[in-house]
Amino acid sequence: MFTCPKMQRLIDALAHQHQFALHIGDGSSLILENPPYEPLGVANLIPHLVAVYHWYNDVLGDRVYDPEVVFFTSYPAWVPYSIQQPTVALFAGNRWLSGGGYKEVARLSEDYLHITHANLNGMRDVGIFAEQWATTLREQGWLNAVRRH
Repeated sequence: MFTCPKMQRLIDALAHQHQFALHIGDGSSLILENPPYEPLGVANLIPHLVAVYHWYNDVLGDRVYDPEVVFFTSYPAWVPYSIQQPTVALFAGNRWLSGGGYKEVARLSEDYLHITHANLNGMRDVGIFAEQWATTLREQGWLNAVRRH
């Protein structure tokens, strides 16, 4: 399985810095601001699922995640679970290309402790994206970000 050590180290560092408990599955969130970038969130979804996301509000006031990557954290190394990005369509040459949407790349056991099914190619793709994003977040200075209260 593909793991995301860069993202794991970054989020662990941010959680430690802002005294935010990870992996508790209580729905709590850590929201950081680092202008001029969109806010960065880290959320405890359910036990062993942690979401990392940027978001903005669209013209109707609805929250749009761009992107949101969810990680399975029960194993020592974080594993990509899903990704969500806005759906976009582009006309290139003589055909339409689309991307984005929601993609789940793993399924969990009923007790949320193990991955029971994995789309290994999808997991690799999401993991490569997440590791590149972690590098970008570090370069953008998120370790010096301010916590939103």
